[in-house]
Amino acid sequence: MKKLISLIVVLVVAIAAFSLGFKDVTEDYWAYDYVTNLTEKGIIPTDEDSFNGFQPLTRADASVWLTRLLTYVENSPMIAKYEDIQRVENLLKATNMKSEELAKQLEGIPEFEQRITRNILKLKYDSFGQIDELNSKIKELDKKIDGVDQGWKKYEDLLKSVQASYNDVKMAAYRGKNMANSLTEDLLDLQDQLDEATTDMASLSSKVEETNKKVTTLEGKTDHTMIWIGIAVAAALGVAGIIVK
Repeated sequence: MKKLISLIVVLVVAIAAFSLGFKDVTEDYWAYDYVTNLTEKGIIPTDEDSFNGFQPLTRADASVWLTRLLTYVENSPMIAKYEDIQRVENLLKATNMKSEELAKQLEGIPEFEQRITRNILKLKYDSFGQIDELNSKIKELDKKIDGVDQGWKKYEDLLKSVQASYNDVKMAAYRGKNMANSLTEDLLDLQDQLDEATTDMASLSSKVEETNKKVTTLEGKTDHTMIWIGIAVAAALGVAGIIVK
């Protein structure tokens, strides 16, 4: 389809190109360029094969040519129209007015520059004051930061000390726990020994009581024996006295 359209366009252009030429207007004809130019712009009709340059121009032909010329002038994008010219003139007038206004404004530029210079100087002065104030605040902030750093260092030292104390307390608690465990074992051993001693004391008390009973019995027997011995001695002494007499 595209090839067919391209072929049709080529044929139309070729036919139009051939139709623009006249048999009696060759390249060596003295008015060749003029005739060709007017023909290409559609001012000279091409309904005949010959130009007939020596034939007188009739009023009808002149009317046709002038009409075609006016049509070309009105429709050609290369030729300025009255409306366009009027528009350009209006733009030029507006531009001139703007130029005059700009010239008046330019007359006040020196005063404007002086005002700007004064404002710039004032701005610089104010800026310097603000910069000094900002520098002072920065110094104060630096001092606060130094104080924070020192406080942080003290906090770190305190944290290290607390950590060391915690480790010491932890070790002491561990040792205390071991000592408590050892003391508990010793107390349990002592309790066992006390229990054994209590048992031994009870047994010893029983033995002492039995011994006391035996001693009491033995004392009773001894007293009785001594009585009999005394009686025997007295009797013996009595018998001996009798014998001596």
